[in-house]
Amino acid sequence: MADGSPGFKFRETQLEYARHVTEALNDGAVLTLEAGTGTGKTQGYLIPVMEYLRLNPDVRVMISTYTKSLQDQIYSREIPRTVELERDYREIAVALLKGKSNYLCAEKLNSAFEEDLKGVQLLTWLYFAHLIFLFRQADGETVGERVGRYLNVSPYFRQLQSEISAKTGCTGSHFLCPAQVALAEARSAHVVITNHHKLALIDLDEELSGLFRNFIIDEANHFEQAVRNAFRLAVNSREIMDIVAYLELALQRISRKAAGEVETAIGQCYELLSEFQQAIQIFGNVLRTIFPASTKGEILELPTSHVAYPDGDIEKVLRLFADLLKTLVRSLSFLKDPDTSRALRILPRSQERIKNALSRLFVEAENFLLLEKTIRSENMVAACQLYSRHWLLMVHAVDVSGLIQRHVYNKRDCVVYTSATLRQRNRFDDFCKIVGMDCPDGERATSASKEDEQPVLLDREKRAFRFAALPSPFSREAMKMILPKRAVNGSYENKQVWLKSVADLLPELIRQGNRFGLVLFSSYADLEAVALQTGDEIVANGFPLLIQTIGQPTGNLIDEFRLIKESVLFGVDTFWYGVDFQGDTLTQVIITRIPFPFPFDPLQIARKKMLPAKEFWNRYYYEAMIKLKQGIGRLIRSENDRGRVVFLDSRCRHFEELWH
Repeated sequence: MADGSPGFKFRETQLEYARHVTEALNDGAVLTLEAGTGTGKTQGYLIPVMEYLRLNPDVRVMISTYTKSLQDQIYSREIPRTVELERDYREIAVALLKGKSNYLCAEKLNSAFEEDLKGVQLLTWLYFAHLIFLFRQADGETVGERVGRYLNVSPYFRQLQSEISAKTGCTGSHFLCPAQVALAEARSAHVVITNHHKLALIDLDEELSGLFRNFIIDEANHFEQAVRNAFRLAVNSREIMDIVAYLELALQRISRKAAGEVETAIGQCYELLSEFQQAIQIFGNVLRTIFPASTKGEILELPTSHVAYPDGDIEKVLRLFADLLKTLVRSLSFLKDPDTSRALRILPRSQERIKNALSRLFVEAENFLLLEKTIRSENMVAACQLYSRHWLLMVHAVDVSGLIQRHVYNKRDCVVYTSATLRQRNRFDDFCKIVGMDCPDGERATSASKEDEQPVLLDREKRAFRFAALPSPFSREAMKMILPKRAVNGSYENKQVWLKSVADLLPELIRQGNRFGLVLFSSYADLEAVALQTGDEIVANGFPLLIQTIGQPTGNLIDEFRLIKESVLFGVDTFWYGVDFQGDTLTQVIITRIPFPFPFDPLQIARKKMLPAKEFWNRYYYEAMIKLKQGIGRLIRSENDRGRVVFLDSRCRHFEELWH
């Protein structure tokens, strides 16, 4: 590859990486492999995978990542590059399988067409039809900034997008729908590129269960959260109210042609719809009474008992919603009758749309019942989010190691975890606990030395569990690490002093950097506070300022940052990982605060109750350290990159791993 691919350079660490993966595939081992930036992880596992499949044509491998950008990169760029190496690799079928919510259902879009659509609503329908035809290049879940500006101006856009999602109701009979096409390709492929969420649930998929016995889990530092979200139970009042709004509109159209018993039935349905809408509103007010000072979208610990609930328990509320929805579905079932539909002159596609809406309501009713059943279960935490007009309830696992043991290791031949950041204090122990492969007493998960490459055998199953860490081939001299003397403690108790310090230091640091700068924040609240105090000065100094906005796609922002010279980008969350700015695009990363998890997040509260104090705080620091390393890793992405990382939180001096 080094001889035949322009821009590709032979690296000894990449060869060593590939050897570890090859041995794991051959031996059926569980391999945890940390490899620094620039190692060449992707080709490091793709070449062994393709060669293994060439020699074992009946085997299948599933590769998962956390970010969509890496999935697209592997499928569109890296796999074709690998295939160029060996003619026989061309016979190995490869498929890209996104989550169902990324696809739109053509059948449901057809059912949603109405003869009286016009203006923005008609353009919206046509836009989604366009996305369906371009499903390999476009993501049905994400809306471009320009499109959103012109079309997403009314609830209709959001409602239609939710309604036609392939997440529910898109079955195998919809053989022309993108989700079914992608699923068919995955069934016949030997390599499938997907996301962590899909991989975690693969054994629950009737079509794909049992087909893939080898997993490569890239960006493994995010795997725990992805598994937690995959098995999460949730209900969203806005999504349910959108369905109810459509059914109300459908009844209005039908009632003009109704008479007798049908007219009476429609009147009863109106009453039930009104009752459900009132119940949604009342419960929203109850939550606002419980959380009077909450901010929009803040994740809050949901109490299972409270005087504000009817009868004091949340289960009664959940049961009420389930009963109301099921009663509503039963009362509207007359619309599914063919004779009634003909009498009311309901078009076949409108009848199908009504059936889909009723099916979605029934699923939501079942979700309320599942929440009722699990909300007090051991190892589960209940949470909610409040918005101006709607709310969201969720229940998810605190410790997901058991889920990973059942759904990842069970019935697998080989599992490879890989990422640039998995260890704390040069040990894999924390990651082992997270993914359910704790070592037996007396053994610790350390990386194998070059003198001793023997696998660590877990007595539990007599299976090889291997660990290795490969350093980045890039010189540490390319990056300067700076902690200004004026930086102060960024703890929550010292927030106002810290904010003032950041506001004083940041414009000066940007002037000194004199080129592109990425400023990373641990929360949107921090970002907005600092932007308010420093934004005008930064712009006045001649540096275009780009600011990440909550809930908005980051693709356009990334492109602007690459194009606009000497620009500064304020980012949160996704900008700590999964984005590459090579060369002159990025010469300075400023980390404003150690990204400790928010202490009042329901997950942290539940974990603190479950774990011994020492174990909890070790885990708390582990999460911060991994994210901190990811943020630092944004700077040097190629051997020609140069720059500096500046910390504006004085607590960083105590993190010895950063300085050695």
